[in-house]
Amino acid sequence: MAIITIPASELQKGQPVPDGWYFAKLVSFVQQENSKKDGWNFVPIFSFKDPKTGEERSQKDNFSNKALGIKFPDFYVAITGTKIDPSKDLKINTEDIKIGTELWIKMSLNAYGGRLNNKVDDYMHKSEKPSETPF
Repeated sequence: MAIITIPASELQKGQPVPDGWYFAKLVSFVQQENSKKDGWNFVPIFSFKDPKTGEERSQKDNFSNKALGIKFPDFYVAITGTKIDPSKDLKINTEDIKIGTELWIKMSLNAYGGRLNNKVDDYMHKSEKPSETPF
């Protein structure tokens, strides 16, 4: 068998980043059929700088059509700067979701399959100033 060397910089890409707010850019936004083939998901992918290495990292999120009201409105507001009225139906034009848009994403550590990884918990428009306080 051959010897395989994985550079330390590549190993770091597999390590989660600390909890907190990260300034990010939307690099992809697609609609995909879900794994059960009974619905679909919106899947945004973001790029951001790793606070330890300064290198670009990416983070994916997932919005199911079966629960769009949970986090998707926060994402939409952060991307478009649109204000919403929670007492009225929200009509979203996905054409308003532009690749390259900058925003804040709040990431936390998540245990999945016995490994720690990151997940996106919240979104904020780029003009806002995130706070690290828990309230």
